[in-house]
Amino acid sequence: MANWTPVQEAPCADIGVPWAELVLTRGGERRHPLPMNLRLREVAVEGDGAALIVQGITGMHRCTWRVDLERGTADLQDAVDLSALRSRYGDVRAGNRSASSGTCPRRAVLEVPRGPGTLHALVSLPSQRLDSSPPPLVIDVHGGPWPGLDLDDATRRAAPWLEAGFAHLAVEYRASGALGRGPMEHVLRGADVPGPGDDASDVLAAWETLRRQPWAQEVDSDRAVLFGFSYGAYVVNRIVTHPSAFPRWGLAICHEGVADLRGLDQASMDMQVVRRGSTPGADPGHWSAASPVDAVQEVSTPMLLVYGGRSPVLAQGEAWRDALRRAGTEIDWHVAPGEGHVFAGEAAADIPRRARDLLGAWSDPRALPP
Repeated sequence: MANWTPVQEAPCADIGVPWAELVLTRGGERRHPLPMNLRLREVAVEGDGAALIVQGITGMHRCTWRVDLERGTADLQDAVDLSALRSRYGDVRAGNRSASSGTCPRRAVLEVPRGPGTLHALVSLPSQRLDSSPPPLVIDVHGGPWPGLDLDDATRRAAPWLEAGFAHLAVEYRASGALGRGPMEHVLRGADVPGPGDDASDVLAAWETLRRQPWAQEVDSDRAVLFGFSYGAYVVNRIVTHPSAFPRWGLAICHEGVADLRGLDQASMDMQVVRRGSTPGADPGHWSAASPVDAVQEVSTPMLLVYGGRSPVLAQGEAWRDALRRAGTEIDWHVAPGEGHVFAGEAAADIPRRARDLLGAWSDPRALPP
């Protein structure tokens, strides 16, 4: 018979984050048998109920644990570590071949050291260059914040960019929980304001890690496109409004992002008030510093703004567009008719093509970092 009772707790429920922790209780005793930075994916009961089989992820490490409810301990059963990931995703210098699909895009997993731990990024290069020059790089900041960098999703997101001739860097940031609960809560509660924010610094660190690779010359990382979707677009907006902390990018793309937290819908505003512990009226300085629109005069990077015609944040996009135009920023504005917050099919594939055309028209190599 089991001596310990398993309980799944949601310590971040008050700030709207689906972070679950497994706790064992016995009498008045509590025990955390699993790593504290493990994000639970699935919990199943084994056989007679004397153990649990737990699947989770830490960063890009997918793992399975067996939790013994009699002893109150956990044993690692299986883990997909970085060496296995490198084997699966290949090496950017060599690539690999598939009988079914021909030459595959070349990929590599990067380790990105950060203060609280290590983040990861997945870089993908197109199988063939469109011309003799190294492909320009797109830095893809995902939305959510989703829990952990999903490699299958990152591979799917890379496909239209590779087809358009870009190298693709899928990055991770701490608000997704990839560095554990503490760093995640720090960002989501707004403790990294004022300034560009910890997530923005994580994005830059991934770009700098790529530039230090021995094969970095195979990517034109100086002619970089910064792309963000949803929450990732908010991170992009914070980056471009802090040019002293970051390089001037060839192009920044805000896809379905907000630039003014004070203009959120009521449900989103209620969540932000709980997270930040204040209202815009009670702490206007904090909310202003967390809203990129109030620093629009700092933007020097050309921008592409993309929203759906049925998007719940279309009004935010229009206000951001108008502010950028008043500030004299070079922008391109595109609304995809009939699309909501998440694009699919041709509407999604159109964004890399637009970026390619705009980058060629707008990029000034003399203004980019050496």
